[in-house]
Amino acid sequence: MKLKVCGITSLAQLQDLHLLGVDYAGLIFYEGSKRYAGQKIASDAAAIRDVPIKKIGVFVNESKDQILQTIRNIRLWGVQLHGAETAAFCKELMVHTTVIKVFRMRDENDLDGMLAPYQDAANYFLFDTHTPAYGGSGRQFDWSILEKTER
Repeated sequence: MKLKVCGITSLAQLQDLHLLGVDYAGLIFYEGSKRYAGQKIASDAAAIRDVPIKKIGVFVNESKDQILQTIRNIRLWGVQLHGAETAAFCKELMVHTTVIKVFRMRDENDLDGMLAPYQDAANYFLFDTHTPAYGGSGRQFDWSILEKTER
């Protein structure tokens, strides 16, 4: 099993996660999030790069250039895309990094139709509850939706 902790906003948190043996640390680069890491970690970027944990940058509808710059600045292992990123956009990023594409789930989702364009455009899929805002809400969606998909 692999463990990812998301919402990291400081070098100390990142170092603690590494010492605890956590596999992945999520740093949110979406300004609309209360756990936005951008300015909070900017002065520690060099030290953050050196923490030997797989860092995942969480983005929402960000430009490719900004994502690539953040990958270099923080030495991200991968990106987690929560917005309306197209399959073509995701595929372009896969040349540079690991891509986790997030899908916001509702009961009426056509899961097979939603995933089909992304089969070769993401390394991993992540399913999240659909809410008016982006990011975790603490609410669970109906997981039986996932059982209805073709494999």
